[in-house]
Amino acid sequence: MVGGGRKKRRTKWSRKRKVEEKERKSKGQERWKAKRGDREYKSMIQSNPRMEAYYALQGLHNSRMVTSEDGTSSFVPCVTEAEKEVERLKWISTLKTILPASFRLGTDLGEELRDRLEKDLDEFTGKEIEIEIEIDAENRRGWVDPDASCADVSSTSGEAAKDADAASEKDGGDGDEKNDATNGKGQPKTRTKKVAPANRIEYIPHGYQLSVDRRTVKRNSALAGLHEWLKVQTAAGFLTRQETVSMIPPVVLAPEPGHAVLDMCAAPGSKTSQLLEVVSQMPDENMLEPRGFVVANDADPKRAYMLVHQLRRINSPAVFVTSIEAQVFPNLLKAEAVANAGEEGMFDRVLCDVPCSGDGTTRKNPGMWRQWNQLGALALHPLQLRIALNGCRLTRVGGYMCYSTCSMNPVENEAVVAEILREANGAVELVEKRSDMPGLRARPGWTSWKVLREDRTNSQSRKQRENKKKKNNAKMQQRRKEWEEKRKQQEQGGGEGGAEGAERAAEESKNGEEEDNKVGGEDVEMAEAGDKGTEKTSTESNDKDSEDRPAPREFTPPESWDDDTLEGLAKSAGLVIHENFDSVPDEWKKRLRSTVFPPTAEEASRMNLERCMRCLPQDMDTGGFFVALFKKVAPMRPRLRKTDTADGAEDESTDQVDTESKGPETKKRKVDDETGATPVETGDESTNSGKNGADNKQGNGKGGKQGGRQRDLGNSPFIKPNADKFPPLVEHYGLTDSFPQDQIMVRSNGEAKMMYFMSGTIKKELIDRGLQDKVMPINSGLKAFERNTKRECEVDYRVTQEGIHFIAPHMTKRVVVADPEDFVRCLGPGGIRLSQFSADFAEAVRALSMGSFVVALRGYERNVSQKMFIVMWRCRGDAMNCLVSKAELDGMFSKLRGKGVDIPLTSGDGDNDKDEEVDGNGEKAQEGPERDKVDEEPKE
Repeated sequence: MVGGGRKKRRTKWSRKRKVEEKERKSKGQERWKAKRGDREYKSMIQSNPRMEAYYALQGLHNSRMVTSEDGTSSFVPCVTEAEKEVERLKWISTLKTILPASFRLGTDLGEELRDRLEKDLDEFTGKEIEIEIEIDAENRRGWVDPDASCADVSSTSGEAAKDADAASEKDGGDGDEKNDATNGKGQPKTRTKKVAPANRIEYIPHGYQLSVDRRTVKRNSALAGLHEWLKVQTAAGFLTRQETVSMIPPVVLAPEPGHAVLDMCAAPGSKTSQLLEVVSQMPDENMLEPRGFVVANDADPKRAYMLVHQLRRINSPAVFVTSIEAQVFPNLLKAEAVANAGEEGMFDRVLCDVPCSGDGTTRKNPGMWRQWNQLGALALHPLQLRIALNGCRLTRVGGYMCYSTCSMNPVENEAVVAEILREANGAVELVEKRSDMPGLRARPGWTSWKVLREDRTNSQSRKQRENKKKKNNAKMQQRRKEWEEKRKQQEQGGGEGGAEGAERAAEESKNGEEEDNKVGGEDVEMAEAGDKGTEKTSTESNDKDSEDRPAPREFTPPESWDDDTLEGLAKSAGLVIHENFDSVPDEWKKRLRSTVFPPTAEEASRMNLERCMRCLPQDMDTGGFFVALFKKVAPMRPRLRKTDTADGAEDESTDQVDTESKGPETKKRKVDDETGATPVETGDESTNSGKNGADNKQGNGKGGKQGGRQRDLGNSPFIKPNADKFPPLVEHYGLTDSFPQDQIMVRSNGEAKMMYFMSGTIKKELIDRGLQDKVMPINSGLKAFERNTKRECEVDYRVTQEGIHFIAPHMTKRVVVADPEDFVRCLGPGGIRLSQFSADFAEAVRALSMGSFVVALRGYERNVSQKMFIVMWRCRGDAMNCLVSKAELDGMFSKLRGKGVDIPLTSGDGDNDKDEEVDGNGEKAQEGPERDKVDEEPKE
């Protein structure tokens, strides 16, 4: 009773604190609004003459898309200058419009469930509806109406080009604009527009693209039904909201069930989930676990945990999340490759979606207009090359490696591809995939390009701009004001002492400014060599430090499209052109590598660079993207060893590029790549709990919260549990001899709060090969058993909903088979009385002792892929509780409806939200929903 009272008081105090925190935030927002007053937002200038001049010189507008009568599209050269100008206008006007949202249904869904979801989507697919769009909200970020932006661009006359440029600045649309004058400024100006909410993407299986952006879907009342449907299906793991062009690399890579796949730069995880859905499929209904697996890696542990959250929706044990720099990801078959010269790499498919400058994301990252510069692409090129070469080495002979970026820059795209082919010397070759993706409008890769850089001689570095901004902030202005007043007072004192005081005050003011100037100024030499601070791919910090820059002027269209005119435009925009590597100054040769220059005509004829795929925004109403698919036809290890030893020291200073879009810079982990892999020790947790003490320190140093709930970010390997913990579970749950006990593992931190179920292939191919010794293990497996705190229970662990689908087929005790009616009743909220169920079901449950048990839908007792199992809790009284989260309940209801089971409208209406707790694996521990007061709530 005492303990219960304390718990109630803690709960009440926690609720009180939450209310107070909410009120405090609300008051803070009101104060901010009052202080801000009626100031208007500044519209973002959507222009960067340097970027536009760069791509005009590169020839981005030298081809155009034509569509035949049968609907197929092809690309032909622009013959006249007017055609080039129209193509430029299409490109720039599309970049100024906001990116439409898109999503896809999971490829691992059963036919019944997919048919049900597609039937739900029919309500929103292809049908035009009227919605109201707030114009001012669009203009605050500089977005342009896509319907107005492309108006009259199809005309090839010079006058039509001017009209299209003017149209891109208008707010016009399909419908009427209206403004309620009764409220004056308080009433937002809106316009009515007809849209088709969702359209199928022909080249993406089960993919859909909306005609509006995600902000409109979220805020528009006419699309409330679609928005709610998207939220429910996303939480259930049946749907992934993902940019259209981001779906292309996994489709190009074409993995198969049972494949071993590596995603080298995986976070935030949309492409990884697309790969995992395929390789974790179980074609045979008698299969009890997937045979394929995905290794999802990211250099930043914090982003790797974002990846864990994304992949948890798929609920598969066939993924291993790691953290190490992609360019040094270890080859676990190194020792075997020495014994067998033909053996190199262990992955059937490798995805290298590398860090990039990201100018293809301008439609969703408007800060790219301000921050774009060529130095970022030049600095990222060596890192991209090393990641891609390592990806080729890790690919099995006969397998495929996909290289992709969200950039339109040839330095990050074709230049990297050409150098891979040059280094491989026939070991890999480019593959043409357009014919396998009907409806995809992808332009061919370039065989030649220009190499340019910024002229940084007279420009300020990022830190110099920051210092200038700090000198003009409110604090420094106040200090200067005080110094000036002090100087005037000294002067008014008169006489020799007054003059000396004035001199003293002036000297103090000068010293104060010099002291403030010490915050990180750089010398002229570093400014000339280039500022590494400009290499960021995120808009967050660049938006902050670019306010002091002069506003970019509008790009002036070229009078003529000949090379001399375009080169003049580029030079006037501050770009320097280099014809070859010999023309690069010595101080720039560490930043501008020889590998960025195009191949010779003879090399280009062998490389087939036109097989690369360039997706431009105006072709499919998407973002910009680049994809290249390689097939490995022979080992390439000797060539890679030569590359690593020759360029390692030179690349080390530039590989660590601050790319905020891929996470902060992390320290390189040393990997012994020339020795064989040492299998990890798989003793029990008591002998291994102190094994990684130093590693745990390093893990905490990489962003872990020292005093918070998430204390470590990995570096706790998975090991076998103590020998005395698992036998009681075997007896209590009746686990058969077929149950793979060696696949139940715990983290080595000694707590063993959670036991995880690993797939057999991950255990054999990764853990037993010593992967955990070479990388930071972040997460793997599914929660199978969680520690119990109820003394009345017969065992210390209960089964969990996350991993029950792979445990229940091996259980012979505490499993109750239910008809659809009883199964649906089990999904109810709170305490569920057994009197509501059929006599046979209620009798079977009453025979169980207090603790967790499993309810299986009749006919699916051993069907793992359908996942029709529920974890329940047997209470003291004549009742039980459902230990399933609300998101999983919604998913279960969707699957049951797909099977034709009637779901009462009251099902799932209860409050199943729960407090979330972070366990030792860095994840949120599942807890049971809120129970009725008459029942005993298990302490989760």
